[in-house]
Amino acid sequence: VFPWEINDMQPFVWAGFQVEPKYSYWLSTGSDIEVLFKNMSPERKKNIRGAEALGYELSFNNQPDALRSLIDDSLKDTSIHFDSDHFEGMLHGDDSWRFWTIVSRNGVALATTLIVFDRNRAWYVAGGYDHKAGDALAGTWALWNAILEVKKRGIANFDFNGSSVESIEKYFRGFGADLKPGFRVVSRQGVIGTLKNLKNKLKNK
Repeated sequence: VFPWEINDMQPFVWAGFQVEPKYSYWLSTGSDIEVLFKNMSPERKKNIRGAEALGYELSFNNQPDALRSLIDDSLKDTSIHFDSDHFEGMLHGDDSWRFWTIVSRNGVALATTLIVFDRNRAWYVAGGYDHKAGDALAGTWALWNAILEVKKRGIANFDFNGSSVESIEKYFRGFGADLKPGFRVVSRQGVIGTLKNLKNKLKNK
């Protein structure tokens, strides 16, 4: 997907590419925590209050096996593809560009959220919760605390990084973020031929 600020896709259309819209939600983390909470949907607020009442244990960057297991369990019944090599690269990277949350109760990991970031933006990469335990509150608590950690680090924007799956879109929307459109460009005739056509068209403009 092209950066969200680039929206003139007409040269690619003229060159024979297929342009597909993609959507994500951005949350500005510069607001006070009380404002962030106020802007959430009633359901997300209820989830967070319920999680606070349960007294979950929260930790960062530990139990990588639990992280893998919880994410695998949440994605196995969906059509979402997750690149295992990239995932392992994130786990073995240093703490200067990624972190993850682990939410536990009585020492048992129940939910997780994996985040990557730079100085200006943080991206939600993946998350999951223990479906067998039936504790969906832990998933919301893991993501909410990831957002709070992004705010604590002084990063201005939290990008939920894709919201095309209807159930996930509804969940992300509940955090009070703003919808951002972006575009994905797909070749219809092979990459080399398409790039040559695009080059010729741009030269003739």
